[in-house]
Parts: sequence; C-alpha cells; structure tokens
Amino acid sequence: MYLFRQVYARLYDAKADIYSLGAVVYTMLRARDPPQLDRPTEAVRAVREDLTRASPRLSQEAEQLILGMMTVDEKKRLTLDGLCARGNFMLEF
Repeated sequence: MYLFRQVYARLYDAKADIYSLGAVVYTMLRARDPPQLDRPTEAVRAVREDLTRASPRLSQEAEQLILGMMTVDEKKRLTLDGLCARGNFMLEF
C-alpha cells in the first residue's frame, strides 16, 4: 500500500506523499512490500509488528522513521521538515 486513501479521494497534500515515501523506505529496508490490509490502521499495526520481529532488526531510528511516516492520523504524521530533521537510520549489525 504505497498510496494513502486520501489520494484516491483526491483530497490530499504533502502528508499523503510522506505516507507513500514511508512505504517506499519500508520496502527498501525490508526488501519486501509493507503488509497490505483493507484498513490503514490494520496495515500500520502489521508494519509495526513486522518491524519489531524483523531480522535483521532495523535501528530504532529507522523503525521510528517508518512508523512516523506511515502514521494513519495525518496530524500526527511526520512533516517534510520533521523528516529532514531525522538522523541516520541504518541497519544495526
């Protein structure tokens, strides 16, 4: 699920793009697509569960970045400025 539901309704702004970017970052770091479920809240919950059980584990910063970008509540979702303020989010080895 790379597009947030607001995109389909054509009622979106940059925060919908941040959600989509979060899905792309998830795919890049996990080497698979995010879980696809009918309800966005269920999908984000599945992403959170996958990140906590993932092997190899992503850094805590990477997990927080992805979850911040894919937060369903757009008022709580990271902004572009918030995204740029984040530090390094590499895999922990």
